[in-house]
Amino acid sequence: MMRQKNAMYSAALLLLLCAPSLSLACQEEEKQRRPSRYLIPDGFVGWVKIYYKVKDAPPLPFEDGAYLFKIPASGVLKTSSSMEYGWASDEYFYYSDDARRPLKETGWGEGGMIWAGHNGSRETAQMGQSTDEIPEENKTYYSGFFVGTEAEYKDYGRWVDDQEPGPIDKEAIERKKKKDN
Repeated sequence: MMRQKNAMYSAALLLLLCAPSLSLACQEEEKQRRPSRYLIPDGFVGWVKIYYKVKDAPPLPFEDGAYLFKIPASGVLKTSSSMEYGWASDEYFYYSDDARRPLKETGWGEGGMIWAGHNGSRETAQMGQSTDEIPEENKTYYSGFFVGTEAEYKDYGRWVDDQEPGPIDKEAIERKKKKDN
């Protein structure tokens, strides 16, 4: 009986000592970042791509505490700002002149307009150079997502593996589908 009580006290003491460390570890793992607000040209359907840390590009402006990404008609935005990692509640809008129309980011079958969000980096190494030695100016950081209905994403979004970001050329994709079949 005494052994059982000692084991319980030891477990409770261990839990009390470890709780602050666990809490900090969980907070670090789920790092919060500044929210982003994306303004996409009204009617745009296609891939958006954002390049970060681009020399001579303007920094991202802020609007109501959020980064403001005003996507041009090309679907490609370049900024000198760094990409932030972590979670936040981002917002997406179609815009024209001064009007904005919200776009939903949802799961399948829920009427969403934002799909396949991703981020990454590409490094350009010189012959014989290890990845640890690649200077920061030889690294490209990017993020992107598809804008369109779920049906448009399923029909056209997956057919652009070798296509540059930007509006979808539906006719060209249909021709490619017919040619591939």
